Amino acid sequence: MTGAALAASLVARGLGVDERPAKQTLFDLVLTHLDHLDHSVSSNSTGSDTSASVHAWWIPGRLEVFGTHTDYAGGHTLVCAVPRGFAIVARRRIDNVVHVVDALRQQDVSLIAEDVRDGAHQGWRRYVAAVCRRLTKNFPGARLGADIVLASDLPRASGMSSSSALVIGVATALAAAGSLRSRDEWQRNIHGEILSMQNRMFDVYRHYGIPSTVPFEQVASPIVTQMHGGYDDLQIVTASYGVPGSAIDVTSRLQSLVRNGRLEVHVNNDSMGVDPAPYRHKMLTINYSYRGQPGTMSIRESDDLNLP
Repeated sequence: MTGAALAASLVARGLGVDERPAKQTLFDLVLTHLDHLDHSVSSNSTGSDTSASVHAWWIPGRLEVFGTHTDYAGGHTLVCAVPRGFAIVARRRIDNVVHVVDALRQQDVSLIAEDVRDGAHQGWRRYVAAVCRRLTKNFPGARLGADIVLASDLPRASGMSSSSALVIGVATALAAAGSLRSRDEWQRNIHGEILSMQNRMFDVYRHYGIPSTVPFEQVASPIVTQMHGGYDDLQIVTASYGVPGSAIDVTSRLQSLVRNGRLEVHVNNDSMGVDPAPYRHKMLTINYSYRGQPGTMSIRESDDLNLP
């Protein structure tokens, strides 16, 4: 495992290629610090298990586009990941000590997972303590001992959820160290959450007319947007203007006239951009989708079109 390989993996999964050098530097830093723990003579090193597998994660920060803080009360929110975050490496220990090192700040904290007192830690360390308290409460008897090294390029107090990313990163590392995913408590709760998220996602699919066979990760791709209309309420599927045997395609023209999910236009040669059949009375024929429901409409020249 190297910083170069981990950074390359992030780029392969969608991170901007210009971010690769910075992420390689972060992962090189945390891997080096983890290696230094092996040769440390401190009391924390006595419980380290150098034979244990090393795991690595990238935990991005986020921006809340809509619904700031509503998720705390069970409401909906729209968030997006940012290309800044935490590089984290970890491995389990043979004892139940949670030892977390911030490689950039040159700070650390060591806790006995099942013996964390409320209010005993300040600053970033209190988030580590909060994770330990919650996991020992939810997973009684779990062996959570782990050496965790992290480094972040996410600005603190910037509105990009640096504290949330820290909590998620530490919790993810401890879940791996304690094999929490294999426990019944985890399976019962996570399975229910996954079903709930799937149901909400299928509601979105139905609303926008996206077939349920389209994988979630492709929903926002340009291909799916072209095939299924993206996320606008009104989509012009096809549109032609003229007479039988002499008509033009005006699909793109009409789609460009959609404003705030509505299409309002007076049908004539000027609005359609051309006269495909001079001196003849023409017809505009539209196939459209509105909130996932298909429809067809025909409008005579000189009449008004209003959709929906």
